[in-house]
Amino acid sequence: MPVERTAGLMNDLYPLPISTATAMGMIMETAEVVAPTVAGQGVTQLVAAGGDETGMRVVGKLHGLHTLETTISTWMGVHPKRGREAIEEFAVIPRFAGILGHDGWMPYRYYMTCQHVLCNAHHVRELRAIAEASKDAWPQQMIDMLYRANVKVDAACRRNGWIDALRTEYRNILTADESRNLPAPPSGQSGRTRQRDATNLLARLREYDVLCFTFNSDAPFTNNIAEQAIRMCKVKQKVSGCFRTLDGGAAFCTIRSYLATHHKQNFNLYHSLVQALQGNVHQPCLDEGRIITILQDKRLKAHLDIIRQRKCFEGTASCEDSDLL
Repeated sequence: MPVERTAGLMNDLYPLPISTATAMGMIMETAEVVAPTVAGQGVTQLVAAGGDETGMRVVGKLHGLHTLETTISTWMGVHPKRGREAIEEFAVIPRFAGILGHDGWMPYRYYMTCQHVLCNAHHVRELRAIAEASKDAWPQQMIDMLYRANVKVDAACRRNGWIDALRTEYRNILTADESRNLPAPPSGQSGRTRQRDATNLLARLREYDVLCFTFNSDAPFTNNIAEQAIRMCKVKQKVSGCFRTLDGGAAFCTIRSYLATHHKQNFNLYHSLVQALQGNVHQPCLDEGRIITILQDKRLKAHLDIIRQRKCFEGTASCEDSDLL
């Protein structure tokens, strides 16, 4: 919410009138405290991540909001530039050596230390648009094949014979209407020759291993994890407007990264902020397997607590965990 509204809320909840400058000072102090944790939370050390970027208005000008997301951690940053210059200055994606899911944005393709996996949700949207415009059969065949493969992968049906058959079907779909979607000849003008949407999509589907998710359990089917993180920032911009300073935008990204990471790891966000301001900044865990175990244990404990309360309310004598399972 806007800083002015935050100051007003503090006055309403706790009869403690504060100025907008004081509220902004609290934000900057919190960002400074948690910044080392965000910078060193090890997003680049994990096996798979999703990258995305969008526009964010700062001081009335369009800046780039960049993110790198995993299942257990979040990193965000804002920069005056949206392209490769920002990526190089942040130095997060250039150090990432795992599986990078993204939407095919050109600046990502310069970095060869990671394995690139394109978002199939974007592919499906483009395929639907081509199917509606051209009435060709291959876009719908590709959509059906991708969804069918994703369902089988979710059901843990990774078998070599099935994967080989799927790759054969994939190649057959790509070559079915190849003669109707040949690249346009050079126009003789400077720059690249404009191609049809279907031609560009076919070239991209041939260049990247779209079916990587079928044989690599770490490869994502979509890049939704990164797009969902970006969505909240866009909502914030619609509600509060642009950031007045670049430092304010950077502070927002730092605090958001810290809280989003702790939320994914099932920590109490209020307590995490209080402890950070008291000098006890919690370091997030980087072991994805351990995080899954911790979350399962917490869910099991919460489930047992609910059943125990119910049985005790009903007057059941034994409330041991072994009797509740």
